[in-house]
Amino acid sequence: MLIEEEKLRHWIDNFYGYGSWQTRFWFVAHEEGGGDTPEEVADKLTYFQAEHPKPCPTLCDIRNLYKKTAFRISGPRANLFSNLYDYRFDQNAVQHGEWKI
Repeated sequence: MLIEEEKLRHWIDNFYGYGSWQTRFWFVAHEEGGGDTPEEVADKLTYFQAEHPKPCPTLCDIRNLYKKTAFRISGPRANLFSNLYDYRFDQNAVQHGEWKI
């Protein structure tokens, strides 16, 4: 799956991070990398453009985005998760390396 320029441009121009403008508290931290594979990045760009089609600076719900992003890691964990939501938020979630420090 190739990363499409139109979707990437839409992300660059409109994606302001994850969260909600209406939340009472904000947690500002190091942002995740774009993704582990080009396919993961393409999934995120496709979701974001579908969810937020109109040009407007906006925040993205990371939980919903991760439900639409396939889990494509090989190895012993390959069959444990079907999407990034399960990998990061489910009861058997794996702690992100950034937080292990």
